[in-house]
Amino acid sequence: MNIRLFVITVNLLLLPLAWAAEGPRRTPVVKAVAKALPSVVNIRTETVVAVRDPFARLFQDFWEPHYRGPRRDIRRSLGSGVVIHPDGYVLTNDHVVRRASKIRVKFSNGREYDAERVAYDQRSDLALLRIKKPAGVNVKFVPLPFARDGDLLLGETVIALGNPFGLGGSVSRGILSSKDRREPRE
Repeated sequence: MNIRLFVITVNLLLLPLAWAAEGPRRTPVVKAVAKALPSVVNIRTETVVAVRDPFARLFQDFWEPHYRGPRRDIRRSLGSGVVIHPDGYVLTNDHVVRRASKIRVKFSNGREYDAERVAYDQRSDLALLRIKKPAGVNVKFVPLPFARDGDLLLGETVIALGNPFGLGGSVSRGILSSKDRREPRE
C-alpha cells in the first residue's frame, strides 16, 4: 500500500512538469499551425507590361537615334501557396501568377526560390507551380497532405493559413459552415 501511495504521489508531482512541457496553451489548433506553417509559402510575381503610347511612332520618326522605344511597366502581385509534393510543387491561386514574367516563392524560414507555372485552371482559379531548385542542390520540401474526401464535419474547427505579404504567415480559425455547395442551375 505504501508503494502504491508513493507511485501515485510521484505521478501527481510529475504531472505539473508534463503539463508545463506540453502546456495548456498548446491546443490542437496551435499544434496544427506549427506543423503546417513550414509548408505555406509567400508568392511574389513580376509582370512586364508594354505601355501603348499613341505618339510612339511620331517620337521614333523625329528622335530615332535617341528614342528608347515604348515604355515598359513592371506590375507586382503577392499571394500565398502551399507545398503539396516533396519535389517542390506548390498549389496557389491562378490570378496571382497569371501572365507573370517572374515568380518567387518564399518560405517562413526565409528561404527563397524561383518558380514556374506548370498547370492552371482559370475557372477554379487554381495554379500549380514548380520550384526551380539551384543546380547541384538536392532540396526536399515538406508537403502538406490533402484531407480525405468526406472527412469533414459541419461545425468542426478549421484553420486557414497564408503568407500573402511575406511577413511569416497569418492564421484564421473558424468552423466549417457548409459542405458540398453547388452553383445554382438555371
